[in-house]
Amino acid sequence: MAWHGAGTYRTVDGRGGAGRGQQRFAPLNSWPDNVSLDKARRLLWPVKQKYGQKISWADLYMLAGNVALENAGFRTFGFGAGREDVWEPDLDVDWGDEKEWLAHRHPESLAKQAIGATEMGSDLCQPGRSERQRRAAVRRGGHSRHLRQYGDGR
Repeated sequence: MAWHGAGTYRTVDGRGGAGRGQQRFAPLNSWPDNVSLDKARRLLWPVKQKYGQKISWADLYMLAGNVALENAGFRTFGFGAGREDVWEPDLDVDWGDEKEWLAHRHPESLAKQAIGATEMGSDLCQPGRSERQRRAAVRRGGHSRHLRQYGDGR
């Protein structure tokens, strides 16, 4: 869940990201890579009920990621709480066509490379990546059901 939350961040305009726990709201919860996260949220629901407003959904998602890494044998460097909880989705969560709203800011970069994923939520299926980069992402444990072992699309 931490991976998916972070995967919604857009460096171009700073929108999205794991800081507000928005992945539980539409349309983010129905993006292809996020559609099965409802099961994980159901597992976290008893924890949220127990601690209520003492822990935000955003913190809970990130804490679950930390715990998963620790259980897998990785050493973490602590946990930083304090992410803001939101109780409804942003009204402007559908950001529209990227080429249209970015054309006035970076027209030369739009012509040179892809801005992001081929569809919202496909965080590793970026058309601008080379075959070598795709393979490296998969070897490092890149998480996407859209990539096979050698980075081929499904």
